[in-house]
Amino acid sequence: MSSSAIVWGILIFVVCMLAHPIIQLIPSKRLKQKVALREYATSLGITIKPVSPNIPKKLDIQYGDLVYTVGYFQERYTDTFKKRHLALRSIKDGHWFWINDTQPPANQIEKLQTAYAKLPDFIKAVDQGPTGTILYWRETPERADIDAVLEALILVNSTT
Repeated sequence: MSSSAIVWGILIFVVCMLAHPIIQLIPSKRLKQKVALREYATSLGITIKPVSPNIPKKLDIQYGDLVYTVGYFQERYTDTFKKRHLALRSIKDGHWFWINDTQPPANQIEKLQTAYAKLPDFIKAVDQGPTGTILYWRETPERADIDAVLEALILVNSTT
């Protein structure tokens, strides 16, 4: 192998090493879609919270995919709830249940169960409290799903 071939090989390697980080800065089509949808959701008054619900370790195995969800929050101050109440959709039968000591007041349970039953299937958890509601779901690139999330937030907030 000649010395010029080695020099060219090193030169190509260095150029590739320098170009890689620059190429990584270019947003993908999927990322652009996600940003556009989040901007749309924000324009509707929804706050995006890129956090997952706080679930106990014993449920982590069954509901571990909740770490990939994103919280969509709508502010609504109410004195119905004194603390946050986290409900999960059962992966077995789709029914909703509250975890640990997060069950809401007894006079609210039936109303909330009825409202939760109307939520789209892609919503995996609901976190309600005195400042508003967070719906956790895996974001999809569909604008109609954002509209469905907004309708669901309005529905759930109207039950309190």
